[in-house]
Amino acid sequence: MRLISSYCHSLSIDSDVEKNKLQTYISYTKQELLEFAKMPETQNLMSRCVQGMKLSDFYFVGIQEFFQDDLSDLREMLGWSEVENRWYNKNKYQGYHAYVNNVLADNNLVAQLADINREDIELYETALKLRQQRKKGTRMLSVIH
Repeated sequence: MRLISSYCHSLSIDSDVEKNKLQTYISYTKQELLEFAKMPETQNLMSRCVQGMKLSDFYFVGIQEFFQDDLSDLREMLGWSEVENRWYNKNKYQGYHAYVNNVLADNNLVAQLADINREDIELYETALKLRQQRKKGTRMLSVIH
């Protein structure tokens, strides 16, 4: 999803002032998603962000698809009061959700994107396992209290 969002974002930026070199290149060349995904600077971005650290070394790892639930868990873990959720960075690409659904419906394209971003897929799977462990622990804490 991050890759698709980044691609759509690059296509939707109006002002050349706001664009970085990659976004400018994408907006002018109108590359397809697969070509965008093959560019080295777009591959395995999340894996590069954690710079070889283990996700298990982090106090908390949230997952975008479970944002509200994970935010609630984090709030509880840190003893925060209620947190208001605001959306500041919505993708402005016209028809974004329909585009995402079309990409996800194309099993061949999804397989190619996954292969190109194998490290990020493995990182995501690790994050899902850690989340599952955290949720089991959260339920146990709820039962104890």
